Amino acid sequence: MNQPYKLWIALGIGMAIGLSSCTTSRTKTLAQVSSLAKSDNSPLKIFLLERDIPQDIEQLGVVTIRPRFNNGLNMDVHVKQQLRKECERLGANGAYRTQDGTYAPQLVSYLVFKYKK
Repeated sequence: MNQPYKLWIALGIGMAIGLSSCTTSRTKTLAQVSSLAKSDNSPLKIFLLERDIPQDIEQLGVVTIRPRFNNGLNMDVHVKQQLRKECERLGANGAYRTQDGTYAPQLVSYLVFKYKK
């Protein structure tokens, strides 16, 4: 091998080791996520699958939330807090996200409704 190639490999390995020691994990354990859900005494239920939505619902509209990236909260926590506030304001106890996938940087929409438990 020629000398510059070895230098680039050594530099790359050194940077990888240095960067890996600087990173911090922002993941949450399942217990942490479960405790967040249990601490919420909101009557709101977010349905993940369309087939799980109860048959007898009263549609109250669509709530659109703009995710915030710089508010210090996890984006998912922020979206759920805003959704709970809007559902409380409207008197809804159920919601279903109308889009698939991850949170886009623009808007997240939920169909909100009342249903009998």
